[in-house]
Amino acid sequence: MTQIEAARRGDVTPQMEYVARRENLSPELIRDEVAAGRMVIPANKV
Repeated sequence: MTQIEAARRGDVTPQMEYVARRENLSPELIRDEVAAGRMVIPANKV
């Protein structure tokens, strides 16, 4: 499942929680912005 799919289902993923801590924002705000398409969480496999 992708981040946007999880966000649109109303789920907060561990990645969203990580971004929220790093950016000093609430996980719910991250989820809502990802669901709306106004925020992305880039993830590159290394």
